Amino acid sequence: MRRLVGVLLLLITISCGEQEEAIATDAFSGYFPLKVGSFSIYDVDEIQYQQNVQTHSVYELKTIVVDSFINEEGGYTYTINRFKRMDSTKPWSFLATWSARVNGRQLIVGEGNISYVRITLPLVKGQKWNGNELNSTGGPDRCGTGTTYSCDTYEITSLKEAFSAAATTYDDALTVTEHNDPDLLVKNDVRKQVYAAGVGLVYVSKTVLNYCTTPPACYGTQYVDTGYKYTQTLKQSGVEK
Repeated sequence: MRRLVGVLLLLITISCGEQEEAIATDAFSGYFPLKVGSFSIYDVDEIQYQQNVQTHSVYELKTIVVDSFINEEGGYTYTINRFKRMDSTKPWSFLATWSARVNGRQLIVGEGNISYVRITLPLVKGQKWNGNELNSTGGPDRCGTGTTYSCDTYEITSLKEAFSAAATTYDDALTVTEHNDPDLLVKNDVRKQVYAAGVGLVYVSKTVLNYCTTPPACYGTQYVDTGYKYTQTLKQSGVEK
């Protein structure tokens, strides 16, 4: 009898775990749908700074989910290939392979060998978490008991609100602010990503500028030692057959 009860408890535990995983996957799928063959094409505007000299580039970026496989966590990892071209008249050139997976309450995107927690449950405005929890990058914030280690605090700053970009309005969007420190003296670090329901990632904006702080020569002059400005705006999405 005890053995039967133990087996039943084990089956219930497994069933509950599978249900929780399914619920998490469904929750993320609205704002980050993952399906083999799905693609997105973005317009990208990028400025790189080096000793206050700007290098400006404009190009198109394509992402496409090319495969999926069962991972060690028992869920699915999706393989995402990235391509670049200068404009629509040019052929696509392969850039890199990324990945995405749902692990319990987290949506994890692997940018090469670095994993970022892009979204986490519950999906509520004000929700905060360490986006660099699964890597060793650290970050500009202090986290942990007694603020003992560096992290990068992400926050859901809008949810189920309209968002417009490139003459397109998305009625239901989720905005994750990955950092918001518009400092004009030492380091300007403002980053966010916007996800639209039923579409996925529609907009990325990143400004990271490291200013010269040597007094009195350049402190306060907004002379940029290193940094970049980057915007990525969705122009087309769909599913390739």
